[in-house]
Amino acid sequence: MSARLRHVGRSRTARVRPPNRTALARAVRAACARPRNPGSAADPRPARVLAVLLALATVAGVACCWLAPETGPILVALAGLVLVSVRTGLAFAGRCPTDAGTEEPQLGPRFSIVVALHREDDVLAGLLAAIDRLDWPDSLRETVLVVEEDDTITREALSRLAPQHGFRLLLVPDVAGPRTKPRALETARPFLTGQIVTVYDAEDRPDPAQLQAAAAAFATGGPGLGAVQAPLIACPARDSWIQQQFALDYAVWFRAVLPGLARLSGCLPLGGTSNHVRRDVLEAVGGWDPWNLTEDADLGVRLARAGWRTGLIAPPTCEECPPRLSAWTGQRARWMQGHLQTLAGHLGSLTGCWLDLGWRGMAGLCLGLLVGPLAAVVRVATLPGLLLAVAGGDGWILGLWIAAHALEAVAAAVALRRDGRWWLAWQVLGWPVYHSCQMLAAIRALGAVFCQPHHWCKTEHGARALPAPEAAPRRRLFTARLP
Repeated sequence: MSARLRHVGRSRTARVRPPNRTALARAVRAACARPRNPGSAADPRPARVLAVLLALATVAGVACCWLAPETGPILVALAGLVLVSVRTGLAFAGRCPTDAGTEEPQLGPRFSIVVALHREDDVLAGLLAAIDRLDWPDSLRETVLVVEEDDTITREALSRLAPQHGFRLLLVPDVAGPRTKPRALETARPFLTGQIVTVYDAEDRPDPAQLQAAAAAFATGGPGLGAVQAPLIACPARDSWIQQQFALDYAVWFRAVLPGLARLSGCLPLGGTSNHVRRDVLEAVGGWDPWNLTEDADLGVRLARAGWRTGLIAPPTCEECPPRLSAWTGQRARWMQGHLQTLAGHLGSLTGCWLDLGWRGMAGLCLGLLVGPLAAVVRVATLPGLLLAVAGGDGWILGLWIAAHALEAVAAAVALRRDGRWWLAWQVLGWPVYHSCQMLAAIRALGAVFCQPHHWCKTEHGARALPAPEAAPRRRLFTARLP
């Protein structure tokens, strides 16, 4: 299989002349020729400065609790209560989109569905079947799968699936830059032919009506609408404790917080999948940043800085939950590290960012990306205060801590009322432990900012993500003690 873009399987679209490997290598080098976008993460120093500031804030909070045990823990607990109150306020301020207005336009746009793959042989069959079920004419969509040139596992799996599915395959040579998902997407961008670019992940199962909803949103959203985001639903959510916690966390973010941000501000951090972006807008803002570990959030900020709005649509996408705590920690650490990269890059030119976004946009940027790292800082600083409160019987600190978690339960109730999965409600009781695990992810993210600033910690999917089966117990020769 040569390293080029080619049609594989059943033909769905008009043939496009495949570029040779030289053109692909040139596209990779052009994609990694950074910085050319505002806030690019190619330079790791701004993110390291922000990481140092957060670490110093954590140390200061802990020192405040130990050195001033009467007032310090109360102040830290109040800071946590304020952050939770803002998040709960966003939950009440937002409104989820409905399924109204998803009728197919008379002259529909052409979609380019692009998926970056790396060692995804376990989930490819389900992904391609879900894409085939999308309710949109075959002549008005293309599927482009982007695979690293040396990923023989995925290539062999695709060769077996080619007779049943139609797609175009882009093999990316490793000639420049970090091996990240945004590098693969940015390499594919010059070869896409649709008016709307749709990004999915390998484990995604999108609702069949999602392309219809996106087309209708662009048709009725006015010329200022640059992108729309579909909600993500974590599935399955009944197998393990971390999967259920993750599912509830996703419900709060996509059903409560994100609609609130959409109503408050035009600065909306996109999700890493199920976002639909106008191709001309994507070209205008410079595409994806190959060096950013949350290229989705960075793209959402750059869209807002360029004056484009981001909207929400109703048909969801089911996404696989990490089945193990270790996999979840690595994924969450990568997200936090990417958010630090995005914040440091854009807030580095604070005046320019303020002029581009205004106060609403700046509020959306901080609420969308800064509250998470700050919450981790507050939780670490709260631990000594809680220990002192338990030892000394201080009711004020315990009361503030309970009030914060009660507000989080309220936000969860709002999200689950919109999501419909009420059986997840009791999982809010485990959020103190879940948030403690997020502190571990935050510590890991701060370390990675210095040690591995552009390393993509891949989340395994399918059977590869499941725990290895335990070895069979050794056969016992004697089952009873001899007299």
